[in-house]
Amino acid sequence: MKLQTIFAASLLWVAALDLASADVNVSSEQVVPLTGSNDIKVKAGYHWSHTFSINTAATVVANVQVHNRVYSDVNAWICSEDGYQDFAEGRRNDCRGRERGKGAFELQQELSPGRYRLVIDNSISAFLTKRVTTQLTAFVTLPSHVRREFESGLKSALHEVQGRFQVGEFDLNIAPCGFKNAYSERADGDITFCSELFFDLIRKGQKGALGAVLSHELAHTLMNRLGLPNYDNEEAADELALVMLLWDGRQEYALDWIEYYEERNSQREAWVMLEQGSRHPLSVQRIRNIERILDRPEQVVSRWNNLLYPHFTDSGLRAVIDNPGRFHDRALARNELKSR
Repeated sequence: MKLQTIFAASLLWVAALDLASADVNVSSEQVVPLTGSNDIKVKAGYHWSHTFSINTAATVVANVQVHNRVYSDVNAWICSEDGYQDFAEGRRNDCRGRERGKGAFELQQELSPGRYRLVIDNSISAFLTKRVTTQLTAFVTLPSHVRREFESGLKSALHEVQGRFQVGEFDLNIAPCGFKNAYSERADGDITFCSELFFDLIRKGQKGALGAVLSHELAHTLMNRLGLPNYDNEEAADELALVMLLWDGRQEYALDWIEYYEERNSQREAWVMLEQGSRHPLSVQRIRNIERILDRPEQVVSRWNNLLYPHFTDSGLRAVIDNPGRFHDRALARNELKSR
């Protein structure tokens, strides 16, 4: 239930949209990153270990890659916490995995809830330090009643606040994609937040980045369904996402968003852009754009208020009039409502 609470709380602010007709679909199969990519060096005769925990039965996959050009082998094990202590003290243990795994390989094990260790063991080497990259992922099946509780809790959160936009129906899906991403469908505006990214942001404690990424996809959907230009422009979606965060008094989410972009490799993004083409600006550019707006937000917010108030519901406009906050325009909302 703890994860459900985080899940609902992260999305609560989105209830300001008119999502009463939207479906929230949480896939029964979820992919949960347990670690990021760890680059380590294991000296000859030694081992390295990483502790991880799971709170539900899961298939855990450890991806291991040894980067040495020659003698690219290590022992790799997954142990229970007690089993690791036995391993470290040279006793018989419950560690299972791969002996002398070479190059890139993976371990896959069905694990019960508990604490475990991933162990990279270089005791097979007398002289060479091994350069290794590891990553842990859990594949979890959510019981139907847990999934329904997720969906019910999210729908309740989304429906608590009076609708703001005349936007029609679209769905929100939380599902595995095979990669870390979130996207809005051009055809109908449905949003998919890939569980690989969603749960990774939760793992890192980046609730603000999670809200900002979702806000970005909502911006695409809103501009698309409202018939506005540039609905597929990434910088326009970033700008509107930031405006929505400012409307709702969540400037701190933007700081988390900047931190999220700072973790990304802009040099690699530039290479991908040159080699494969991409409509997404570089992360370093997105950081500068966010910082520029945060420095002087009034002009940008005013432009979006003028563009979007005609698409507000009557109740959404009344909410602005009654409680405008710093970044809403009471007079503009009142004039729009009178004109109807």
